[in-house]
Amino acid sequence: MILTDSKAFFDGVSSISNEVQTDQLLKIRREISMNKTFLCGHCKRPIYISGRYKPTFGQKRLYFQHYKCEEDDTCIFHEGLRYTQDEIRRMIFNGHQESREHKELKKFIQDCFIPLVGIEHVLVEPTLRGNDGGWRRPDLHVEMPDKNIVFEIQLTYISLSVINERNTVHRNNGLFVIWIFKDFADEKGETLDSERLNKLDIFAANNFNTFVLDEEARERTLSKGELYLTVHFRDYYNENGRTNATLGKVLVSFNHLIFDKERNLIYYFDSERKYKECEEELETQKKLIQEEEFKREQERLLEEKKQQELEEEIRKQEKERQAAEAEELKLKRWKSFGIINQLFSPQRLSDNEMQSIINMAKSDSIYFQ
Repeated sequence: MILTDSKAFFDGVSSISNEVQTDQLLKIRREISMNKTFLCGHCKRPIYISGRYKPTFGQKRLYFQHYKCEEDDTCIFHEGLRYTQDEIRRMIFNGHQESREHKELKKFIQDCFIPLVGIEHVLVEPTLRGNDGGWRRPDLHVEMPDKNIVFEIQLTYISLSVINERNTVHRNNGLFVIWIFKDFADEKGETLDSERLNKLDIFAANNFNTFVLDEEARERTLSKGELYLTVHFRDYYNENGRTNATLGKVLVSFNHLIFDKERNLIYYFDSERKYKECEEELETQKKLIQEEEFKREQERLLEEKKQQELEEEIRKQEKERQAAEAEELKLKRWKSFGIINQLFSPQRLSDNEMQSIINMAKSDSIYFQ
């Protein structure tokens, strides 16, 4: 892919709304972070997508940004000092201690599963070895009879590289990963304008579903005796030839979530599948429109051909009529001249023949032109 206009790239196409375009950019941002597949056209060094979700309150839109390198000044498009992912990680986690709220949420979730599987199967900050030889320490690891689940409670900033790393390692080890927030979206759960990219990265990486342990979810959990979560999810629909997005919200029991073993994902609503259906529907509509346009064009050409044939037949008939009139005129002239020739006949004309010639000369002079 070669991008000649980055503004057009971020603005998207007319067939999807701004919200859908941002969702797709979040997926590309994640792919870039994992594989560094986009390069600066000037210095040929890796770049990534940064910025804000929307330009509200003076915030910037999404845009391309360079990773930090030793020769930053060699590129005219470099924006200045940027930290590397390792530097950001050290600044975030160096001397970092869990907040009281983080510990409370972790204990709350732990207490929900102990009655179900036993305390020995609800492990707090266990050391899990990965296939890559390293180790990870998630907040909770719940061993259930048919699946193993890792809980990551996220209340502070986390970089996309760390998100990708944890998701990849845990999923490669056959574990389901569920990220827990204390809040998401606005108070009504209708817009993501106020959210930072790190939350949206987790949102996009999990089939555009997020799980929130807010006050309502905790109250329902305590009253029902099982874990409830508020789920925010993307739903897509087509309207006027364009795919649009809405933000759904539902309070649901943890047991009613979908555990997709094929993709190793936990979600309530399969947003990716719905978006694909919308794409296919638009493609089908596009094909039907093209077929209808082709059909109308064929009908127009057929009608045009019929009109041409009709006009050709009219012209042919007109030529035949003119030819017939000319032939008739010719015959009349020959007849007229035949009668006149009788004047020069040695035989005497009768009175009636003479009168006929006189009358003809008076009434139709064309015979004598």
